[in-house]
This record gives sequence, structure tokens and C-alpha cells, in this order.
Amino acid sequence: MLTRSSISLLLIIAVVTWGAFLWVLGIQLTWEHAKPYSLTLAVLTGGWSLFDRYLWRTWPFSKLVRRPNLNGTWKAELKSTYVDPATGDTRGLIDAYVAIRQTFTTLSVR
Repeated sequence: MLTRSSISLLLIIAVVTWGAFLWVLGIQLTWEHAKPYSLTLAVLTGGWSLFDRYLWRTWPFSKLVRRPNLNGTWKAELKSTYVDPATGDTRGLIDAYVAIRQTFTTLSVR
């Protein structure tokens, strides 16, 4: 997941690039232009956090990201390839339950 510091770095790169283009175009730059930086960083960080945890799986975002939502508890069958050396037999199917917790950037399977 993107952290606050990585979002801050991306925002600084964007601000410097934007300022450089303003300077090239001859527009006077002052410190007044930097006042909304902390609010912008808060909105970007909060927005990314909401997207990463919840919004990516809702419409219309789910149509844009093309990532399946696997959250939930799933019933599974495990097929072992282990052969018991004493008997030469393999074990049959094993019923199991799999709990999946997912965000846009992480996936936990238990």
C-alpha cells in the first residue's frame, strides 16, 4: 500500500513539476501557492486509504480496476499428493475452509 510518505513524495514531485512549468511560462511564484499543500496531502492520503480498503470493490471503481473481489470464507477441497511409505496409499480429499481478506493492494489467505 502507498504510505503517507510515498504519497507526499509523489505530491512534491507533482508540485515541483507544476511550479517549473509556471516559471517557464513566466508566471510569478510566491509562497502563497504552497499554502494548500498539507490539505492536498491529507485529501490524497485519505482518498487512497478509502480506495485501497473499500472503494475499489464498489461500482463504478470495480469496472475500472478489473480485480476480482475474493473477500469471504470459501469452502475448499485439498488433494494431497503424499504417499504413505508404509502402506503406499494416498489420502483422499480433505474438506477445508479458506478465509480471504483483501484490500486493493493486499491479500491474506488463512
